[in-house]
Amino acid sequence: MGALLQVAWLGLCAFVSYRARWLRLFNALTRLTGLRILIVYFEVFGSLLDTGVGLVIAGLLTLLSAWWWQRKLRVLVARASGQGGGETRAH
Repeated sequence: MGALLQVAWLGLCAFVSYRARWLRLFNALTRLTGLRILIVYFEVFGSLLDTGVGLVIAGLLTLLSAWWWQRKLRVLVARASGQGGGETRAH
């Protein structure tokens, strides 16, 4: 329960830093959130890592979450800097 509360707290702080356009802090907090989720994953599913299936699933889950977050991060950074996200700029 404590790990989930910590992930929620880091997520809330990341959201606030994103809204305030503090992108360095936002990036640091999202890295910490991802690291904490990875640690929780190994704590919960550690016994599965002894098998080949557990290793493959853990690797796929890690790659999939990193791929998804990288796509989402590009959109968030573009929106925060005013370069994208459906906004139009007058020239």
